[in-house]
Amino acid sequence: FSLVPTILNIDHLSSNLLWFIYLYFIAAYIKKYDLLRNVKTSLMLFVSIVISLVSFFLEFILNNYITNGLIIDRLRDFYDMQHVLVLLFGITMFVAFKNLEIKHNKIINLISSATFGVYLIHENHSIRDWLWNDLIKGYQYQESKLFIMYSIIIIFLVFIICALIELVRQNTVERLYYKQLQKFDEKINSKYFSD
Repeated sequence: FSLVPTILNIDHLSSNLLWFIYLYFIAAYIKKYDLLRNVKTSLMLFVSIVISLVSFFLEFILNNYITNGLIIDRLRDFYDMQHVLVLLFGITMFVAFKNLEIKHNKIINLISSATFGVYLIHENHSIRDWLWNDLIKGYQYQESKLFIMYSIIIIFLVFIICALIELVRQNTVERLYYKQLQKFDEKINSKYFSD
C-alpha cells in the first residue's frame, strides 16, 4: 500500500478509507503482539525527527538541485499521506506514545476529550474550504518569511477555538441528548424487559 507506489511512482491503489483500515491493522498488530515494547520513547521520537528531516532534505534537494524530471516524478510528494516515509513516521510516533507512561491528568483528559471534535469541525466539508481559503487565507503567506510563525499561530488558534466549540457542545447538547436517551431507554426497558 505504501512502498510500491512510492518506488514506482504509481497512483496509490487505495482510498482514504482503505488506507485508514491498513493503518489501523498495523497499529493493532503492533499493540496486540507488543512489538517494540523495550524501545525507549526518546529513541522513537528521535527516529521520527530523523525521518522528518530526511523527508524535508530530499524534498529540498529535488526542488532545488535535481533537474531530471524522471527522478523528480518518482520521488516527489514526500508528504503525501501514503508515502513510505510518512508511514514510517506514523509508526514510530505510534510506538513512542504507546510506550509512554502518562499519569492521570485532568487537563490532558479535558483536551483529549475535545480533539476528535476539533478534527470533525475543521475537516468538515462544509467548513474546510471556508476556514482555510476564505477566512485564514494561508496561501497569501506561503512566500513570506513569517509563514512558519503564521502557521503555528493559526494552527494553535484553530485548535483552541474548535476545542472550545466542542467542549461547549459536550456540556450542553450532549448532556441534554443523553438525558433524553436515558429516559427513552428506561421506558423501553420497563415496557419490554421488566419481570
